[in-house]
Amino acid sequence: MNSAKDKALDVLKSSIVINASESVYPNVPGMMFSREFLEKLSRIGMTAVAVTCGWKPEHDFRTALDRIISTYSILGGGEMLYGETVQDIYRAKEERKLAVILQFQNTIPIEHDVRLLEVWYKLGVRIVELTYNERNLVGDGCMEKADCGLSEFGRKVVEEMNRIGLVIDLSHVGERSASEAIELSKDPLIFSHSNARAVCDVPRNISDEHIKAVAEKRGVIGINALSPFLRKDGEKQGTTLTDYLKHIDHVVKLVGVDFVGIGTDYTEGEGPPRFCFRSITDLLDVAALLLENGYSDKDLKKIMGENWLRVFKAVWKEL
Repeated sequence: MNSAKDKALDVLKSSIVINASESVYPNVPGMMFSREFLEKLSRIGMTAVAVTCGWKPEHDFRTALDRIISTYSILGGGEMLYGETVQDIYRAKEERKLAVILQFQNTIPIEHDVRLLEVWYKLGVRIVELTYNERNLVGDGCMEKADCGLSEFGRKVVEEMNRIGLVIDLSHVGERSASEAIELSKDPLIFSHSNARAVCDVPRNISDEHIKAVAEKRGVIGINALSPFLRKDGEKQGTTLTDYLKHIDHVVKLVGVDFVGIGTDYTEGEGPPRFCFRSITDLLDVAALLLENGYSDKDLKKIMGENWLRVFKAVWKEL
């Protein structure tokens, strides 16, 4: 390894490292919990990952419940634990285990009953996206041309998530829905895996206005590794880690280093041209590039996990 990678690895190994959007579990569940994958995560000092238990329109209450139940036996091997509290994440670091944070990328699993948010919280879910691209009972997704914003039910959902301590995720959420949620929420909100529209102007990426608004609420923007959201010709031409860095740089220059994090949305086993990563271990190269481009050790620790941890400390509650 070169000196930058050596130094980056030292920083990661001594830090809390969190990926707020890990796509291996919903796509290839066998890989997510395989020894091979866990060893890769351990190699780069990964402490916690958020995995999606529901996102499709058909992921209703029962389907999402089945997906969570299926993780119980898989997590019984001793190398992982549920990341339900900040203390769980610290424990994972201390014991060299992986904390798994359960996440929904849609509010479909609560169906039409806001009370189910507390049920899901008690079952371990800690992050919930309001919509996934399309319209649901809460509001409009980012691919809805009407962009009608939150429904009255959606406003109740935001208020209830604040009450019980669920992190509100705005990735895939429509412009107006996101704006209204940011205004309404008393807690920090996140975009767990959303890139900067000023760098790559596509609908799923987010505006500078939303980046600034989330930063004002002390939230975090997670940068994903998907080529179509890194560069406009990325899907055809492929992208590099330098393209990934451009989105981190943009958020940092706009609002500061306290409001950007890692949310790769990456599926292990895939790679270019769909992603700029060849493996999750490329996060070490991202860390080295950050150091080479003038970021300090302290900056690196914030981007790689401390910023997410700050949000979790502010939002998660004991029920």
